[in-house]
Amino acid sequence: MTRFIARKETYCLALLMTCSFILSGCGGSTVDETKLATVPVTGTVMLDGSSPGECILEFRPISVGTGEINKSATARVNADGSFVVGTYGDGDGAPAGKYSVHLLPLDSTAGPGPQAKDAEVDIADQADGVELSITLESAKSSVDPLLVPPK
Repeated sequence: MTRFIARKETYCLALLMTCSFILSGCGGSTVDETKLATVPVTGTVMLDGSSPGECILEFRPISVGTGEINKSATARVNADGSFVVGTYGDGDGAPAGKYSVHLLPLDSTAGPGPQAKDAEVDIADQADGVELSITLESAKSSVDPLLVPPK
């Protein structure tokens, strides 16, 4: 009987050690090593000299720093034209680099928002952040009439 109890305890101890060894490797890392460092980016956007109203700015990378991760950043534009950029979370900034800026409607189901020509911005690698002032022009939705001079 003592031999059976000793064997049972040995099996239980071996099973416990195996489980603890397996579970110790299952936690996953809390740091995503594929993320680039971001720079805080805030600013204002103007469309034809005034605020475009509430909409979304999308920053599509043309080139970024080391790592070359092609990750867009976005910002919700407030009614006054102010915005804060986020890449991996709200307001966390964007990796330093060159971006093409696109104006998008806040809600795609509400119909088309303001149409603007794309702009390009550079986000410098500055620890204290970058303040952008983006000026956009309306995109023409129709072709200008062709004027033919009289003969």
